[in-house]
Amino acid sequence: MINQDDLAQPTLSVIMPVYNGRADLSEAVDSLLQQTVVPQQIIIIDDGSTDGTDRLIEEYCQRE
Repeated sequence: MINQDDLAQPTLSVIMPVYNGRADLSEAVDSLLQQTVVPQQIIIIDDGSTDGTDRLIEEYCQRE
């Protein structure tokens, strides 16, 4: 059964593919976190970056 309270708050997931995007990734994720409707999930898919993007993603994963 659908709860009416659940309908009042939209659910949002964002999928973000990235390759060597360390320079722009923080700005993009921080922008998502400052929106009126904050995503329930931010899924970042790294395609084998060599610029440290993977470490930056890990840093975000450690945040609460």
